[in-house]
Amino acid sequence: MGIILRQSFWNMLLTYAGFLLGALNTLVLYAQFFSTEGYGLVMSMVSISAIVMPFIAIGMNNALIRFIPSSDDKDALLSFSLLIPTVAIALLGTVAWWNIDSLTSFFPQGEILKDFIWLVFVIAATSAYFEVFYGYAQSHMRSSEGVALREMFYRLSTAVLLVAVYMGLINEIEFCYYLTASYVIRALLMMWVAYDCRPFRFKCFKWDKYRNVISYGIFSSMGMAIWAALLEFDKSMLPFYESLTVEAYYTVAAFIGMTVAVPYRSLYQIANPILSRAIAEEDISRQHSLSRKSSLYSLIICGTLFLIINCNINDIYRLLPAGYEAGAMVVLIISAAKVVDSISGLSGSQIVYSKYYKWDLVFSVCLMVCVTGSNLYFIPRWGMNGAAIATLISLTFINTLRIGFVYIKTGIFPFRTHTLVVAILLAIAYWVFTLPVWDINGDIWVAIATILVKSLTICITMASIIYFTGYVPELNEVVNRVIKKNKSNI
Repeated sequence: MGIILRQSFWNMLLTYAGFLLGALNTLVLYAQFFSTEGYGLVMSMVSISAIVMPFIAIGMNNALIRFIPSSDDKDALLSFSLLIPTVAIALLGTVAWWNIDSLTSFFPQGEILKDFIWLVFVIAATSAYFEVFYGYAQSHMRSSEGVALREMFYRLSTAVLLVAVYMGLINEIEFCYYLTASYVIRALLMMWVAYDCRPFRFKCFKWDKYRNVISYGIFSSMGMAIWAALLEFDKSMLPFYESLTVEAYYTVAAFIGMTVAVPYRSLYQIANPILSRAIAEEDISRQHSLSRKSSLYSLIICGTLFLIINCNINDIYRLLPAGYEAGAMVVLIISAAKVVDSISGLSGSQIVYSKYYKWDLVFSVCLMVCVTGSNLYFIPRWGMNGAAIATLISLTFINTLRIGFVYIKTGIFPFRTHTLVVAILLAIAYWVFTLPVWDINGDIWVAIATILVKSLTICITMASIIYFTGYVPELNEVVNRVIKKNKSNI
């Protein structure tokens, strides 16, 4: 677990740096420099491209993680993995070109989006190539560069372009074109990183040799597509019932709530390749350890972030323009959903990288039904709060199914007594830190000071509890080593 914690730590730092840039973009630059209608257009472009991307990648990124370690011809496998998205681009591009009017009619802002469909397609295609090269790097135990490009490069480019809009160098329409160009550059940089991991060359291959790869990829891509739909479906549905302004409010709130997901995303990016090898080697003991530690550590870190965000939410919204505070309940619900997702203990990966990978499609279909049904039911009734509730219900439902399936098939269960204890401690801490005594009225500087003091208090409290309970031996080992070193220097 040491290598996971070390690389996860650096991945988490990079991801949070990206989130800070994203916070600057979402909470400040977009809110101040962009119209809400223009912001809604950009978010629609990005959301639709995220849904299309898995149908182009065809799961080749996951296939590389699974098959590269055991492949006797890695160059041929990579060449195959790149050809499949190329074929998909040609087919989907042809269909989109001849059916542009029909496609745009599905969206509430169809006439506006019609002029930007080809940009959506370029973003989806270059994102697919990025994921393939990122999967190649992950299979060689290199994830930090990919995390930096995925989490930071796009947001840094966005920040620069938003400043350019503010300075009058470009308008909102030109912004969309330059943003698309940043996705192309990101894919090229990821290709260079993959080559640096292990120099490769493109070569011919025999199709028959990779039948199992394409079969795995198809099933994997369907699961990816549905998960992408889960992440973006709510944003795509809201404009049917609410204005683009409400979608902007929801996007900001969802962004704040999803911040709690950063640690477990960083943890799983390095844990997945290790889990894949453990499954290939039939090392059940290591699979047990990975599942339980990943679940507990994710709950501790993500739960602490849940407290920091939701116990400070009123002060956080005091830093934003008026109106955005309407999404406070969305933050609470989305962040709770992400905590639920974080404690699944690699159950989804356990299915994807094992002989049971076809079942992932079954669960994805169940998820699709749940996501669609819950959004169609709750959004008309409760607006953006309903969209958040639909996300919480969907994530709880699918993770329950997957955890139960993995336990039945392998006997691996991510929870133990420690998990329940930590969950109870988090609930008590939430109650304590949301008491009226913490409500202090004042200007923006008072709000910032309150956020800092409360956040520091929460971190110290949770770190002390975890240290004295000994639930994270690696943490205790580091702290004890520091204490011992300081004592020896006295």
